[in-house]
Amino acid sequence: MATDRLYQAVQQGVSWGHIKGIVFTERAFNRGLVREVIDVLDRYNEIRHTVWTFATKEPIEQLFETTPFLDYSPYFSLLANPKDIDEQSSFIQPKPLPSHK
Repeated sequence: MATDRLYQAVQQGVSWGHIKGIVFTERAFNRGLVREVIDVLDRYNEIRHTVWTFATKEPIEQLFETTPFLDYSPYFSLLANPKDIDEQSSFIQPKPLPSHK
């Protein structure tokens, strides 16, 4: 629904090529929305081949209010580059979003 509303509201082309990670809330899992999100993402060819997926029980607003560590660009965050951080220290291996294309 959100992507459909976005297309109706913007007056220019929309590109999804910048998406590198998706965070699902516990509520999204409980409502069965994960499959719907994956279905929508599969419709757009410009979405990167490796979209990392995450899940959280924390409020989503709290996650995105966090300042990047050492004033680094968000590109170097766990959300954008989980493999680099996993190699240094992690107990949960990052998993890419499965593609249905």
